Order: sequence, then C-alpha cells, then structure tokens
Amino acid sequence: MRVEENVGITGYVRRYYSSLGPFWGTLIIVVIVFSAINSLTNFLQFMPFGVPKALTLVLLIIVIVIAIVLIILRSEEEYIKYRYLKGRGILMLGRLRDVALRVRSLLAMLNTIAEKVPDYTTVLKATGMDVGKSFAKDFQEILDSAPKLRNKTLPFSDKFQRWLKYDSKAGMGKFEGHLDQNHEGTITVENSFLTYERSAGDDLPLCDFMAGYIEGMLRELSGCRNIEVTHPGGSSSSEPQCGLLKKDPEICLFKVRRT
Repeated sequence: MRVEENVGITGYVRRYYSSLGPFWGTLIIVVIVFSAINSLTNFLQFMPFGVPKALTLVLLIIVIVIAIVLIILRSEEEYIKYRYLKGRGILMLGRLRDVALRVRSLLAMLNTIAEKVPDYTTVLKATGMDVGKSFAKDFQEILDSAPKLRNKTLPFSDKFQRWLKYDSKAGMGKFEGHLDQNHEGTITVENSFLTYERSAGDDLPLCDFMAGYIEGMLRELSGCRNIEVTHPGGSSSSEPQCGLLKKDPEICLFKVRRT
C-alpha cells in the first residue's frame, strides 16, 4: 500500500493497466489498433503517391497507444485537477472549492494560537482532527462522483493511496505511507508546509496540527474510531522525527496505531 510516484510513459502504462485491469486494458488497445490499421490500409489504397506502409503503421500504433493511455488516465484523475473559474474569483480542486494562501499566512494563524493558548499542542491537534474529519467526508464524495470510480466500492487501501496523492498535489507536502491490515504503520510528510522557513530555536512546533489532521482523516476514511497518530521526537529527543529539526532531508514522521 506504499505510494510511489509513477513518471514517464512506463508510469502511465502501469497506471492504465491498474485502472482497467490487464485483460480489458490489453483488449481495448488491440481492438482500437487493429481497427485503425484496417482503416489506414483502406485509405492508403486511394493515395496518389507511394507511402511506406510499414513505417506508417508503426507510427500510427505508437500514437494510438500513447493517446489511449493519456486520455484514460486524465479522465480518471479529474478529481485532483485545478480549475480557475475566470471572472468569478473561484479556484476549484476537483469538485471542491480551494483557495490559494501564502504558507506564511497559514503559519501566522497557527503560530498565534500556539503563542496565546497555554496547552497549544492539544488545541492544535484537536483543530487538525476536526479539519481531517470534515475533509474526509468531502473526499469520499469526490471519489464517489469521479467518472472512473462511480458505483465502485473502494477498499480502504485504495482510498488511503488516493488521499496521499491528493494532498501531495494540494501543496501540503509530499505524503507517503504504509499501513498494515490493522491500519497501523507510518506516514511521512516531506517538505511539510508547517516546517517552512521555521527553525527550532525561534518557533514553537506546529506539527500537532498535522498529526490531528491525519488522525481525523484516517478515522473517517477507514470507519475505525480507535486510530491514534503521534509525531515522535522533539528538541529534547536524540532522534528528532520532525522536519522542523531534521532539515536535511526535511521529513516529518507520523506513527499510526490502534488504541
């Protein structure tokens, strides 16, 4: 259930077969290619000049296969595509209205809470948990309405994988994770927005907000209410697990367990 970034044509093909399955994926490509070859062969018979048929057919097959893969993958991932509604001042991420704020603005808000509230870690985690639970419900509606996912009952492992990809594209940081069948394991957030331009000596850690967000998200997506997410380490720890302290690489580690 580990998320890996598939890039290049190999990644496109892998995700294409993952979407349709090996049988239907291959069958669709074969049918379309043979239909195109038959149509092109008939067309070349009426051409007034000589055309190297073998080369033409090879190029056509390559173009068709690439086009099929790209079209199917784009339609599958419409729910993580940004759209700006010109003239209305609205930014959409899939079916959800989004907003572009400076990271410094978000950090200023959370840092103010941390400075003004004595038990700020508890407040930040509770706030993050409410945000995670709320977003999980919207995210489920997004998955239910996606053209390629409509009328499908996705297992938690699939939802988990798609959520990591969704939030990574939203700019919160690069999410990766692995959970076992009991929903226990680890999640890492590389380049978390909560550690941006912050130093351990000057700033209060804000990653409890992310721990709460992940916990709320996982509880709602899985339907399991006894999931707990912790962010081990800190300034007094010999092995800091926070990107605020561990700048190279800047990765925050979150541990997921059942209570």
